[in-house]
Amino acid sequence: MEKSIESFDVVIVGGGVSGLSAAVYLSNKNYKVALVEQNRILGGRTNSFINNKFGDEVDNGQHVMMGCYFDTLNYLRLIGAIDGCYIQQKLSIVFRLKNNKEFKLQASNLPSPFHILTGILRLKEFTFSEKISLIKVGLVIKNINTNDNYLQNLTVEDWLNSLNQTEKLKKYIWNIISIATLNESTKNVSALLFLKILKEIFFGKKSNSAMIIPRNGLSKLFVEKGISFIEENGGGVFNQTEITNYKIKRNEISEVSLSNKVKLSTKGLILTIPYYAIKNNPINIFYPKIDFNKHFISSAIITIHLWFEGKWLNEKFVALVDSPLHWIFNHSAIKEDYSQSRQYISIVISGANLLISKSKSEIFNMTIKELEKFYPASKNHKLLDWKVIKEKRATFSPTIGLDKWRPSAITKMENVFLAGDWTDTQLPATIEGGIKSGFIAAKLFEEKVTTY
Repeated sequence: MEKSIESFDVVIVGGGVSGLSAAVYLSNKNYKVALVEQNRILGGRTNSFINNKFGDEVDNGQHVMMGCYFDTLNYLRLIGAIDGCYIQQKLSIVFRLKNNKEFKLQASNLPSPFHILTGILRLKEFTFSEKISLIKVGLVIKNINTNDNYLQNLTVEDWLNSLNQTEKLKKYIWNIISIATLNESTKNVSALLFLKILKEIFFGKKSNSAMIIPRNGLSKLFVEKGISFIEENGGGVFNQTEITNYKIKRNEISEVSLSNKVKLSTKGLILTIPYYAIKNNPINIFYPKIDFNKHFISSAIITIHLWFEGKWLNEKFVALVDSPLHWIFNHSAIKEDYSQSRQYISIVISGANLLISKSKSEIFNMTIKELEKFYPASKNHKLLDWKVIKEKRATFSPTIGLDKWRPSAITKMENVFLAGDWTDTQLPATIEGGIKSGFIAAKLFEEKVTTY
């Protein structure tokens, strides 16, 4: 027997950060929200679990944010979770080379963009000529028109070659930035999206370039307080369920049926299903007719979590140069937990499609050998535990020409809207892209409702 119909202002399908952000935005505007998620745990690719051996919160994948993540920061402030982040006052990144060598890019106290320019001039690893070359690229970025058509047909590698960037600069600087922001190397991705990001980071507010790293696990930071916020504002969260049917009146959704036999009447629907899950979903009729397998290529991320006896890493995070390993995050330092005799670190491999088929043991063994090349002292500390997490479809690859296939939030249905980091946010597949898409869809729903 079916249960009675429950009434909501809006039904949001998908409990990742896109769905959560849309739900939180509308809950804050006093709309009654129903958030529907087919899995038991919400958060999508942004969740965490507890390591049973030591009790640490372990993220399914390490995420880094920046000061230009405006929508993400607004979301965290709305749900009261901003204190769960370590936020730099100004950009400071240690780049680690093999055999105990390193250099640091650190912004000065000067206003933007001089804070970055002076940081470049202080780099010890590069010649004066290379530093000038970097500054010239910066000036090009500052003045470039991202609407120029020629950028749409260039990879980042092509663009850097046109500016005579040396192999050393590409290896030590540009590829690291590309991997961090786009989850791909410079050879594979669109110069257009890369330049839009660089312009925002380095030529916006000075705080835009500062790094932001979660202190709390991703579930605690993004999900738990988000759910509480929705429920405290009269909304409902329906997990382990999905839409099985829907009712359409005058080109609008008026009601949906859930797999748990609950029916929800609604004034609108916001869909936040990942692009790779649309084909087999009963509500795929509302999505644009795009060959997702053809135009959207998934890019993998591998995260290796390691627990050591004693402490050998001092920095909160480090970028590795010329290595299959890309970033190291020192959770003990990020959380300022100096009472423990052990050290918990995470190592990230982005754009990891070539490694994703390897076994977890193979990836672990490669990681330990590579780590010892950069930090020989690590071999003197007993490894207490390890875990490898592979995300085969962590992000989409922002290849040349993909922009025209990324759909807007508006559909042919009057009150149905799309969200997801893969929609047309003008951003790569980041937390910021996901949250921004949720806000965009929520605002469109709000505009629609006010016209009733």
